[in-house]
Amino acid sequence: MMSILKCRAQILRASSRGVVAVAVVSATATLLSAQRPATPLSKLSSTAPPTTIVPKAGLVITRSVRIKPGVYALPAKASTDSALITIRGNNITVDFTGVELRGTSISANPDEATGIALLIDGGTNIRVRGLRARGYRFGILARDTHGLSLDANDLSNSWKPRLFSVVEHESLVDWLSFHHNEQHEWMRFGAGIYLDSVRGGVIRNNVIQQSMNGLMMTSTDSLRVVENNFSFNSGLGIGMYRSTYNVVTGNRVDY
Repeated sequence: MMSILKCRAQILRASSRGVVAVAVVSATATLLSAQRPATPLSKLSSTAPPTTIVPKAGLVITRSVRIKPGVYALPAKASTDSALITIRGNNITVDFTGVELRGTSISANPDEATGIALLIDGGTNIRVRGLRARGYRFGILARDTHGLSLDANDLSNSWKPRLFSVVEHESLVDWLSFHHNEQHEWMRFGAGIYLDSVRGGVIRNNVIQQSMNGLMMTSTDSLRVVENNFSFNSGLGIGMYRSTYNVVTGNRVDY
């Protein structure tokens, strides 16, 4: 049996009094369906990472590795044309367990966060687990990837805008509209996880809180999005645009 949920676009707003957690824009989310199943997690796994490396700005990863545990203050360039760390290739597992990347200091304001902590640039069967990143506009951005697994990453405390609304009145500047994304308009909002043209895989046990958006998906299909916590963000918990055949279940998107 198949159950399909279709939703139309809504104008959402963030203010000092509350936020909206989830929006689905021009999307079809398959809640219970065996049609076009996502790639099993077992097929995304590879052998144990053979090498331990230290992260640095401009690092490009092309094979399975383990990142040396520790806290690293590594700001990213503001431009989204590059990233702090890039994964490029096929059949790659990167284990970030015990690693925290900091793009800004703990005391910095959220709107000071910039850049991309981790870019997954194409590839097939890519797995990232255990990353903790804060102080970036995007925690993980993946594009043109087939068979993506993001497991147990904490991408909280990323970029969010300064609000101009006060207790006495709201400011129209704080209103958000997610109607359009043909020209990548959603990129200006940032996200803990942003997926562009990703097909197949699993997004599981990730946490994104106290950011602008949790998980944003555009032109993405056949993913399983399960048991994540995308709560208490200023914009959306989960946003979809022209994304189909995705199974979204068991997630927390409180506001």
